[in-house]
Amino acid sequence: MKTILYILLFLGVSFSGKAQDTSPKNLFNQATQAYADEAYDKAIATYNQLLEQGQTSAALYYNLANAYYKLNQVAESIYYYEKALQLSPNDKDIHNNLSFAKNMALDAIEEQPKTGLTRIYDKLSSIFDTTTWAWLSILFMLLGSLCIGVYFFAGSSFKKRLFFSFSMLGFFLGILTSVVAFQQQQYLQANTYAIVFEEEVSVKSEPNNSSSNAFLLHAGTKVEVLDSFNTFVKIALADGREGWITEKAIKQL
Repeated sequence: MKTILYILLFLGVSFSGKAQDTSPKNLFNQATQAYADEAYDKAIATYNQLLEQGQTSAALYYNLANAYYKLNQVAESIYYYEKALQLSPNDKDIHNNLSFAKNMALDAIEEQPKTGLTRIYDKLSSIFDTTTWAWLSILFMLLGSLCIGVYFFAGSSFKKRLFFSFSMLGFFLGILTSVVAFQQQQYLQANTYAIVFEEEVSVKSEPNNSSSNAFLLHAGTKVEVLDSFNTFVKIALADGREGWITEKAIKQL
């Protein structure tokens, strides 16, 4: 009888251990399988468990956004596509799906036109995230230093000129990429964006409920956070409009 009891206890512990396997890899696989089975609510709950564990990745945000998109939850899908883009700014799939999600949003905000140089810089700098630009800077600096070392030991004058030129190019690219990384970091710190989560919210001309309504916004609209006062935040849209909105109506990226 005791033997049977021990076996049952062992099996109970084993099944309990499997049921409570909350390792990131296992949870991610569970969520992916739930998504494949079209159990989108379950997939969302499991992906959120990963977020609660402190896990972050472009793939995690992207999959979570896809699950919300399947349930027609516009604000949530746009929010997590934007989070995925922060980690993988040049991912075409994320950009495409974000465009589909934005088409579901009610507000069509047209961006103010940018100058040619600004457009070129924005396009180039968005190829990589800040961390990648920083690593590229270190790599170019190391290559420049290596070429300088080879320059001192090169036998012919041709090789000296060649490696000296390579070293200058390496240092130049290292400085350039470090500037891009620094400016991106400064931009991210100075500019805070958020997504509107309320179905419809009035943007006020002043930070109080009794002020006049400037315009309406709907779920899924991306705004820039400029300032805050009490329970209100000052926002700006891509088309240049500004106003005050309750902080509970938005979720910062």
